[in-house]
Amino acid sequence: LRKALADAGFPVEEVAFLNTVSCLPTEPWGGPRYNRPRQPTKDEAGACRRNLFDQLAVLRATHVLLAGVQALHSFRPDLQLAKHHGRLYVWEAKYLVLPTYHPASVARRNRDARDAFYDDIAKLRQLVKGDLPPEALISGWCSSCGEPAEFFDPNLAGYCPLHWRGRRQSKGVKAVPSAEK
Repeated sequence: LRKALADAGFPVEEVAFLNTVSCLPTEPWGGPRYNRPRQPTKDEAGACRRNLFDQLAVLRATHVLLAGVQALHSFRPDLQLAKHHGRLYVWEAKYLVLPTYHPASVARRNRDARDAFYDDIAKLRQLVKGDLPPEALISGWCSSCGEPAEFFDPNLAGYCPLHWRGRRQSKGVKAVPSAEK
């Protein structure tokens, strides 16, 4: 990942690396877990979630590259990496988040995943430099909160589910069922 970011033109001093879990998980008796799956459990990731976001706040991060499924699920556990890599998200109205494949899995996968990984990093560099506007990677933003509307039901017409419900209730707007489209 460091090499791919450097090759894309990211200066070392502008990049920080964070993990979804900030410590080495231990067994109930206090010893480290050496013989376990590499991925953190949902409980472990949940316990470190606030710390992860505190670190982002201290760094004053604006752009976040999520490398791998675990990182993606720290932000949006409902998304699948293969379907959503390279797509831009707005998180908490302050982070532009771009998921991509984990470099370790790129080494084991097919050429398409590797190419997608490098393309995603190139997109992020263009976003950071201002050469690519965020709107180029998102086709629909919620006009109320900035969350990408395209990742929700197409009936939402430019609003995320929370703001669509409020708009529908306040203006008497009716959603069009999918079969009527």
